[in-house]
Amino acid sequence: RAHCVTVAWAAYALGVLLRQQGMPVDPILAHRGGLVHDLDKIRTLHLKGAHGVLGAEFLAGQGYPLLTKIVREHIMHTILKADAADRRWENKLVYFCDKCVEGDQIVTFDQRLEKLRRRYPQYQESMRLAEDPIWALSDQICSLLGMASHDAMIAMLKHLRTQTSD
Repeated sequence: RAHCVTVAWAAYALGVLLRQQGMPVDPILAHRGGLVHDLDKIRTLHLKGAHGVLGAEFLAGQGYPLLTKIVREHIMHTILKADAADRRWENKLVYFCDKCVEGDQIVTFDQRLEKLRRRYPQYQESMRLAEDPIWALSDQICSLLGMASHDAMIAMLKHLRTQTSD
């Protein structure tokens, strides 16, 4: 639960900043998507390929099509699909922030990837293939925000997080 709250916060924060730069993003939708992105995580821990699918099916049945897509598209390998670059910013932000939050801590993508590789050795190939496109997404966000680097963006998020949690 703490992971989802932090992903939601980071997606919201980046959404606000991107919207200030004129990007078409709804920070509230990004926040809500972050809150529910791991809706099916516990149930699917030992069901290969089910994570994201069961949560998306549930949300679709409840009449939440935008949240459905966010949940379905937050899984590591989905950035490899042909339509990944054309996805809504809310989807991209939840996807990206999920890759920069370990537990309830904002971390660099490298740090998160190291933990994921240890936790899920069965998905090594998927992680390897997704790595470059995730870095490209990070570069895109940094460029739009005028940030010098991924590390600078993560440091800014950490700083904002400490400012808003006081």
